[in-house]
Amino acid sequence: MSLIRFHLPWAMLPLFLGLNLGCANITPAPMTYQDCAASRVCTVRGIATAKFGEHGPTVELDLGHGRCVNVSLPTPRWEALRRAGPTEMTIVGSVHREPPLVNGQDVVLEIDNRRIGYGLCGNFFLFVRAVRDQGDL
Repeated sequence: MSLIRFHLPWAMLPLFLGLNLGCANITPAPMTYQDCAASRVCTVRGIATAKFGEHGPTVELDLGHGRCVNVSLPTPRWEALRRAGPTEMTIVGSVHREPPLVNGQDVVLEIDNRRIGYGLCGNFFLFVRAVRDQGDL
């Protein structure tokens, strides 16, 4: 098994936190699955369920119409979601492709010291720094 590590530049942090104008928070409108897959940064809305992925914790975000997206949340947020159960969320994250096999073996991927758990929702995932949700996670 191979290990690949990435570190995102802090200059990109505002992209993950949304825009903050005075008292109002503005989150970009949710995107379609196809638009998300073709983007570098994506906003999606759906029902989030905490799961144990192939190499670590992951979230399946059900977009409806048979589509879902794999999401990597910070550990405390993933644990809160696991305790709360499926929750409607709007998620903004950077889009990453799952790496190909190396010598026929899975690759363990880490981004900013967070191990990425691969899910069953396509061949890309969202790496999330902040989540705006319904309820008190």
